[in-house]
Amino acid sequence: MKVTAIISDNLISEVKKYAKGKNLTESLTIALKEWLAVKRIKELNNMVKES
Repeated sequence: MKVTAIISDNLISEVKKYAKGKNLTESLTIALKEWLAVKRIKELNNMVKES
């Protein structure tokens, strides 16, 4: 899917630095997948706490 987004240069630079993808698309994909994984873990932790 093609997406147009306005993202600060500083944020893009930081994502590229930590994700270490071959290009911007790969770096953003890596960053988003990792972010989703963290969110899912937090959600599971909250579910465990509530039960």
